[in-house]
Amino acid sequence: MKRYSSKYKLLLVVSIFSILCILPMQGAFSAPEDLLPFENMTAEVGRGFGDNWNRYAWSMEEFDGHIYVGTWSTNPDYPAIISALLSGEIDLSGSGNILEGISFTQSQGGEIWRHDGGQNWTQVYKADETDTGFRKMVEYDGTLYAATANNQEGTNLYCSTDGTIWDELDGGPMANSDNNSIRTMLVNNGLLYVGTENNVTGGELWSYNGSSWNQIGSSGAFGNDAAVAELAEFGGFLFVGTWDFTDTFSLYKVAEHDSSPIIFDVTPEVRALDGLNNLGVMRLIEYDNELYLGTVNYLDGFSLLRSSTPWITGEESWDVITTNGFDDPDNAYAWSMEVWDDTLYMGTFNTNLLNAFTPEPRAQLLYTQDGNNWETLVDDGFGSSFTYGVRTMMVSDDRLYIGTASNAMVYDPVSLLDYVDYLNHGGNGVDIDPEMLTGILENSGYFHDGNTSWIGMEVYASQQVPEPITVFLLGIGLLGLGRVARKIKI
Repeated sequence: MKRYSSKYKLLLVVSIFSILCILPMQGAFSAPEDLLPFENMTAEVGRGFGDNWNRYAWSMEEFDGHIYVGTWSTNPDYPAIISALLSGEIDLSGSGNILEGISFTQSQGGEIWRHDGGQNWTQVYKADETDTGFRKMVEYDGTLYAATANNQEGTNLYCSTDGTIWDELDGGPMANSDNNSIRTMLVNNGLLYVGTENNVTGGELWSYNGSSWNQIGSSGAFGNDAAVAELAEFGGFLFVGTWDFTDTFSLYKVAEHDSSPIIFDVTPEVRALDGLNNLGVMRLIEYDNELYLGTVNYLDGFSLLRSSTPWITGEESWDVITTNGFDDPDNAYAWSMEVWDDTLYMGTFNTNLLNAFTPEPRAQLLYTQDGNNWETLVDDGFGSSFTYGVRTMMVSDDRLYIGTASNAMVYDPVSLLDYVDYLNHGGNGVDIDPEMLTGILENSGYFHDGNTSWIGMEVYASQQVPEPITVFLLGIGLLGLGRVARKIKI
């Protein structure tokens, strides 16, 4: 009979225990709650990457082993807003395009930042002030593409093969200056698809093969809706979600026939949506063999639908999950969604317009593991003031990365002082002491706490959660170690 040392017996017991624990602990190591607490990856560089005009982490993409974040640089232009209110240029009836308010903002130009590990970030591109931000980024054929919003000259699309040197593309959607933004991009069937916002002739859909552009359908092919806002591949078809700022969204299926696309209107005909102000499709994503459709609704709260046969428009095809932002009408957007480890995560945009200028953080991170039951993982914007949205998210290195949105209507303190100077010297009969105002701002704790700004986007990352197979390999390793220990007679 073989005799084993007490140390080997201990190693053997631990190994067997680890292996036996695998079955009952399946999934326990990847439960959503295990992602908490999220780490602020921008804590050292500061909010907005050190510039609180960077209000949104508008886009995020992994490329060549790095995470890239594109920002939206914005600050309210209150002199222009006051002038427009007095002249009647701003429509207060609520019947207009709410996003036209973007024209009453200023920008210092969107930026692209690269994560270089830990708390280290490098700015790899700075746009001029007409390119207000980078709304979408995607990797296609070994190249990183970054698309802008530009209300003055029309959208731009930049590309880089190394993440530092950027080229500007022309033609296609950039040839029409009325395309003020590229809202969505998708790589599908070897092509890069691009959807634009165009408030004049309607959103456009283009495909790009790396050298030439092809427009999918003619002008107005998507019902003259202002934006081709979201794209998804499902069931072998390309689905297109639109925004219509004066009515409600539409959904289209694009099918190929003899190498020519045919566009079908497959907008859900669901009675639960009747009378709701679902202006647009905010997100389309596949989860558990169904297509999920999340909307934007500033009055009622977003709606969320799902279907395994979205090409059928009727009631029998669509399940309605919520029509009021999960019982919170201030949840205006189903803003970002990501599938990870059999779980669907959703980030919201919570307006709370009645308290728009309070520092209260309101962004929420929700999740479901069956599509029916939704739980709240984060409900306080990670405790960060003025954070009202989870704008973008992605998975990298077994961590869920979150890019936030900070209130875009809160005035930057420095710009507020500039405005005071403008009033003082503009013949308006106003005489405000800038030093006094500075003291008020610094002591109020409203805009910052000491040297820490309370305005601007941030990037957070979940805890790195080991998969169950990691524990299994650990057990195998311990058994091997036990055999080695026996050989050397520990």
